[in-house]
Amino acid sequence: MSERTLLLRGLVVCAVAGCAPRATTIPDATVEAPAAFSAPSEPLPDGVGAGDWWRAIGDPRLDALVGAVLAGSPTLAAADARLAQADAAVRVAGGALWPTVNLEANAARARTLQATPAGTQASTNGRLSLSLAASYELDVWGRIRGQRAAVAYDRDAAADDAAAVAVSLTAETVEAWLDAAFHSEREALTARQAATNRQLQELAVERLSMGLGVAADALQQRQAAEALDAQLPLIGAARTGAALRIAALTGEAPDAAARIELPTSLPALPPTPELGVPADLLLGRPDLHAAMRRAHAADARAAAAVADRLPSIRLSGSIGLQASSLADLFDDFVWNLAVGLVQPLIDGGRRSAEVDRTTAVVDERLAQLRGALIAAMREVEDALAREAGQRAYLDEIDTQLGTARTTLDVMRVQFGRGGVDYPRVLVAQQTLERLEQERLAAIRTLWSYRVALYRALGGDPRSYFSAAPGSPEAAGSTTDPTAAR
Repeated sequence: MSERTLLLRGLVVCAVAGCAPRATTIPDATVEAPAAFSAPSEPLPDGVGAGDWWRAIGDPRLDALVGAVLAGSPTLAAADARLAQADAAVRVAGGALWPTVNLEANAARARTLQATPAGTQASTNGRLSLSLAASYELDVWGRIRGQRAAVAYDRDAAADDAAAVAVSLTAETVEAWLDAAFHSEREALTARQAATNRQLQELAVERLSMGLGVAADALQQRQAAEALDAQLPLIGAARTGAALRIAALTGEAPDAAARIELPTSLPALPPTPELGVPADLLLGRPDLHAAMRRAHAADARAAAAVADRLPSIRLSGSIGLQASSLADLFDDFVWNLAVGLVQPLIDGGRRSAEVDRTTAVVDERLAQLRGALIAAMREVEDALAREAGQRAYLDEIDTQLGTARTTLDVMRVQFGRGGVDYPRVLVAQQTLERLEQERLAAIRTLWSYRVALYRALGGDPRSYFSAAPGSPEAAGSTTDPTAAR
């Protein structure tokens, strides 16, 4: 950290010595990064990159939905508008590097009254002029170039911010899509469990007719089936909520949700994607790009602040015509050229304080960059650790499911023979149902950890689409979410 701060402050010394400001080259890593991440990984499928990771799922409907979101999202449109503002600001700052030229035309007429011994005499005078006036500041110390460089880095950071928004929107879209798949599969599972409970209810009724059971057994089994039935409307509402989220992400009104074709089951989880090395996060994550560019912008502003304490040289000149009447306007040609040197002497310490302020901003930006990189590495490792823990949890659930199925099968046989009472069968049935629901929820959670991993690795999803965001030519992109079919 101290070496990088010294590099940036070395720029200030260079500016004092009369060097043109330049952005300091910040190393690829601002902290000591480990050589590798803690988990093994595999390359993504052919044709799938870090930016278009969702395509590893292999569902064209999801591909179309992501395209629709990137094309129609109001949030992304606002980020692109901020980028357009930053781009215009670069052109504004660059204008100071060029001379200012104005066309000036003036016409004046004055009447003068003068008292004389003979009386008051009146005289009328006219003045016409037409000229080109130019002014230009020689950027000897690089103050103007430093200011423009800072604005250009801000523009690049705004582009990275827009890419970071696209990354977040893609992750939100995939999460909503997975929620829809989860609730669809949960709805089917709950319906199957309710049907199984009705079968057990029929068995309890049959035993009751044979004088082998009690009415409470059949009623309890009926209540279990009704409890599962009661969950179905809630699950359906949650699935509709996922569709509404997708419609909102695409910039559509809520009624578009009904036209979105959603998945009916969770996809298989692909292998862990290729992770690279932690230092590669600076290359792949737009938010880290933005933090680095803002450090460069602060660096350039610090150099410009130093240059502002040095003498400035200004050139001005004009050429034109002037006369007392329009007929004589082209008879007189005038020109002038001036050179001015301004050296700040007393300004109440304002320029010195600005150097201190901008240098402190550099330190702040470097600290933020270092913190962002540490956070990015933590996010990757956290997602890997959670995924590993979730996989182990799923293995345990699968083991419990095997035991629960065997137990229930034995209980059913013994119950049919009168070897066990109904409450024990009901407990075994409910245990199996609970584990089935837990397993499905665990798979959904596992997918969330994987999405978090993809998001932590970065990559601009818009790079997958051949046309600019918002254009109908973008591959798979449309403002109509019903195209995700």
